[in-house]
Amino acid sequence: MGNRDKREINSLSYRLLSHLLFYCYWTDHRELYLNGWQTEIDNFRNDLLALLESKTYYNYFLNQLETNYDKALKMAKKKVERSKLYTLPSFPQNCPFTIEQILDEDFYEV
Repeated sequence: MGNRDKREINSLSYRLLSHLLFYCYWTDHRELYLNGWQTEIDNFRNDLLALLESKTYYNYFLNQLETNYDKALKMAKKKVERSKLYTLPSFPQNCPFTIEQILDEDFYEV
């Protein structure tokens, strides 16, 4: 597995996780953003699932999940804080999603 593939898996993972966090925990003006978040979740998930057909890539994804969740959490908090218009949601410190939920094409909310 090359560095480019690792970067792509990590990028898709933390962007998917951050959008799942927004979808599940953001409450301010939620109805304005749900459609966009759902579209992004679908796109990131589909691209990630295509890569994870390889056992090697899937194992790498599993090994990096905690690190990628930490990145997603940091990115989500930063986005909310930067806006200054919204209350920071109570995002969980530890990943609230199972592997099955993260990869399930029909999953959006905890």
